[in-house]
Amino acid sequence: MSLRVGLNGACFTNLPSGANQRFLGIYGQLAILAPQIHFTIYTLPGSVLPQQFPRLDNVELVEVPIAGQNRLTRYFQGCFIWENYLKEGQLSIFEQFHLPLVKLPQGSTILTIHDIRALVSKHNPFARAIGQMVFSKAIQEANHIITVSHAMKKQILEFFPDARISVIYNGFEPRDLPDAPQLDRFRKKYSLADEFLLSVGHLEARKNYSRLIEALAVLRDRGRSLFLLIVGNDNGEGGKLRNLIASRGLSSQVKVLNGLSHEELQCAYVLSRLFIFPSSYEGFGIPILEAMATGTPMILSDIPVFRELTENQGLYFSPDDTGELADKITYILDSNSEQNRITSYGTQRLQGFRFSSLAKQVTELYVSLGHSLV
Repeated sequence: MSLRVGLNGACFTNLPSGANQRFLGIYGQLAILAPQIHFTIYTLPGSVLPQQFPRLDNVELVEVPIAGQNRLTRYFQGCFIWENYLKEGQLSIFEQFHLPLVKLPQGSTILTIHDIRALVSKHNPFARAIGQMVFSKAIQEANHIITVSHAMKKQILEFFPDARISVIYNGFEPRDLPDAPQLDRFRKKYSLADEFLLSVGHLEARKNYSRLIEALAVLRDRGRSLFLLIVGNDNGEGGKLRNLIASRGLSSQVKVLNGLSHEELQCAYVLSRLFIFPSSYEGFGIPILEAMATGTPMILSDIPVFRELTENQGLYFSPDDTGELADKITYILDSNSEQNRITSYGTQRLQGFRFSSLAKQVTELYVSLGHSLV
């Protein structure tokens, strides 16, 4: 009998995200590379996953009737639904990508953790307490944890020293770069300046956009007016960010866009002079790979995971230091040699994040958990 693996895709919405990209990239490749494994993929009603996942003989798609966008609502519905689905699936392994954990009654349960920001939030003690309880139960019950970087593994072990953890990076597959007509259409559609800086990520506090806006104001006061494009969906900080932009007199220099297609986002990277990633907290950082794939120079906040992904070969600034960020922007814009160094390194480094290689690591994990692939 072939190995039967269940993948809980019921946590994914139709909005683009790094988690969706990881799931489709790694497990789509795994289904192709390991035809001896039977995959049951559980999805929500109306999900786009069935159209995006490879349609193969070893892939079965099962719709789970869980409604609602609220995570707590979905969890309580799942308490009454998952038992029958898991029993009918006769699974050897059940992998999931969200909390709270759904435990496979017989077999191995694997959980992917992208970050533990609920445990390290400085602003919400109640959320930290709930997060501690949920994470503790999940890590105790899971047979194995996958996380997305060694920096995140270290952080998880600081809270849960006995956790069994493997690191499997997020991945990226380079695409053909947009041609000149595509770039021109994109620039005209969004009325972009001839030269602009770029930052990508949802509008939320940990993305640290306020520091970037302040640095832009500092540079203007020094006599250097720069244009900035921010691409990201509003996760609660959009109003605050726009108010800051207006209060600093930067409304004509900063544009915030959301809902871009993958092709449009790629155009933004190609057209930008510099990509800036100012986050104060990340579990990984897929925009780094996106910038590498388009040959875009970048500067990154000095946090452990960014140094890990770039092997200490990047240009970094303290996420709490507006002046240093302004200085680094000036430095790299005025240094062709530094731009070339960073983009050349990025082209080489990107090869370590191919989905096919990461899928093989997942297969090795199955074997290490004692599941034969024969």
